[in-house]
Amino acid sequence: MAQLAKRGFAFRLQLKGLTPLFTLWASGALILLVAQLQNKAPIQQLFLDPAYITKSPWYTGLLSTTGILCWTVASTSALGGAWVAARTGRSGAAKFLFSGACATTILLLDDMLQIHSVWFPSAGIGKSSAQLIIIAPTVVWLFVFSSDLLRTRWLLVIASLGVFAISVMLDSVLSLKGSLSLFIEDGGKFLGILSWCQYFVLTTKDIANSTIGAAIGAAGDDKETAEDALQPLASFS
Repeated sequence: MAQLAKRGFAFRLQLKGLTPLFTLWASGALILLVAQLQNKAPIQQLFLDPAYITKSPWYTGLLSTTGILCWTVASTSALGGAWVAARTGRSGAAKFLFSGACATTILLLDDMLQIHSVWFPSAGIGKSSAQLIIIAPTVVWLFVFSSDLLRTRWLLVIASLGVFAISVMLDSVLSLKGSLSLFIEDGGKFLGILSWCQYFVLTTKDIANSTIGAAIGAAGDDKETAEDALQPLASFS
């Protein structure tokens, strides 16, 4: 491995590694072809930034976009941690993070594509039912992996869920309208997303430290360091 790092990858290995790229490009080209041939939406609306199309200021939708980026960071962090855990023989931690990433991705897609507020209502599904459908995977994840969750920084999850719930309750109970309603509901959601993102970034770091440390310890390289690295997540398997 050290010699490979010094020499770099052989040209033949690099060519072999291009195979996934060609597959990805083929998928992307198919999407572009469909976008060009369809007649439901102008191609400009699919490619250009909404602020540019509507001649709005550059900061239009800035907080919403930031929230979507935070969902993405949370999901990709969890997926990366799941991969590390699986590679180091920690199937329990891998399932925990992978399932959390899937639940987070559903929340991401809902926020980005407005599924519960546009798609579901157009199909005759009420707003409350649509919201329940979207959050159901997250509720299942919290329930199924509750014991694993309690071995992580669970207060961040409580903070996130609490802010989400309080913002919705205040908006419903007070029957607010206009900018104040938007500030409370969407502002609370934004704070909740930040907490959710921080939870998965830190939890991925903790579990990666634990699993990599355990793998090093199993190889006999540094047993004492590995034992220290297992805290506070020593019970993950």
